[in-house]
Amino acid sequence: MKKVLYLSVLLLLCNLLYSQTAKEKWITLTGKTGNKILIDQKSVSQNKDGDIIVTAMEEFLTPFLLEGIPEEIQKTSTSYLINIKLLRYGITQIGLYNSKGKELKKYNYPADSEVTDYKYGWPLLKDSDQEMILNKCQEILKK
Repeated sequence: MKKVLYLSVLLLLCNLLYSQTAKEKWITLTGKTGNKILIDQKSVSQNKDGDIIVTAMEEFLTPFLLEGIPEEIQKTSTSYLINIKLLRYGITQIGLYNSKGKELKKYNYPADSEVTDYKYGWPLLKDSDQEMILNKCQEILKK
């Protein structure tokens, strides 16, 4: 009986010490084209300027090819910098992945420019996937 108790306590301690913690917490949305968009809830934050920072993963219904990438792209991971006041956004990082989740290429774009048009290169269009991402981020930040 003591051995069973000892073994149970040992297993419990091992489980507590070596348990995995999730790095991400994904929320699923459906994009305008039917693609699945996942927002990493743990990545959503707001900087001192009021910009929203978020990472989103998009899974495409149909894989596609880009010049210079040897395999079909099934998913992208995009880090956005969204300016609520200007209704514009910039992209700070894009990762391209195949159907097995292998990273094919990663691009980094520093957001350290003081020029607004460079920092937030795209308008936030009404009813766009990016507007849907912004709305979900604002909902997350209110919690």
